[in-house]
Amino acid sequence: MYLHSTTPAIAAQGAKDYTRVLRESASAKALFLSGYAPGKPIRIVDVQRCFVGVSAEMVFEERDIATNRRHLFDETAAYFNEQLPDFLFYHAPYDCYHLFNLRAVRLVAVHYPAYFPAEANTDTRAWLEHNWRTWTDGTNENCIRYGLLSGFPLEAAVWFAQHKHTGHRLPIEQVVHSIVTNLSYCGFEAEKDAAYMRQLDEIFKESRITWQV
Repeated sequence: MYLHSTTPAIAAQGAKDYTRVLRESASAKALFLSGYAPGKPIRIVDVQRCFVGVSAEMVFEERDIATNRRHLFDETAAYFNEQLPDFLFYHAPYDCYHLFNLRAVRLVAVHYPAYFPAEANTDTRAWLEHNWRTWTDGTNENCIRYGLLSGFPLEAAVWFAQHKHTGHRLPIEQVVHSIVTNLSYCGFEAEKDAAYMRQLDEIFKESRITWQV
C-alpha cells in the first residue's frame, strides 16, 4: 500500500496547533481565513491539510500574495517560527511563502530515503531552509520530492515528474479526488488509489480540526 505523510497522532496534534494559531495570531487568522471572503483566493483547506499532515507542505502562490497584505505573511511567519517548533513558515528566495508541517516532513523523509537525505529527518528545519532548490517544484527527483511533500503517492509523483520532463500526455486511468480534503491527483491503480484517499479522509476527519475560530 501507499505510504502517507501523516498519522492520527500527527493529525491530532496539528489540529490543536491550528486552533492555537487562530486564537493567538491575529495575522495568521486574517491570512488563513481570508479564503472565505470573495476575492481572497487562499484555500483554507490547503492550510488545514498541512496542519494535519495530509500535505507536509503547502505553498502560498503569487495570486495569494497579490491579494493579501504582505505584512500578514511576514507577521505570520514570525509567529510560527518563534512559537511553533514543529512548523516552518518559510519565505523562499523566489518570493513565495511555504508552510511546512515538520512532523510530516520527517515522516516522508523516513519513508523515502532514496529521495531525502538523513538531514531532512535529523535537522528538518535547516535542511528545508538551506536546500530549497532540491524540494521546490521542478523536474526529475526535484519534482518527485515536491509531490511527496504535497501528499501524493510515490507512483503519482514519479509519473507527474516524467510528464513534466517529456511534455507528453500520460496514460492516466482516473483522477482521484476527495471532497473531504479537496486533494486530487492522477491515479493509476484504482483500488490502491481509493484506499489511499479513504485513509487520508479518515485521518483528516478524526483530527476534529476546528474550521473557524
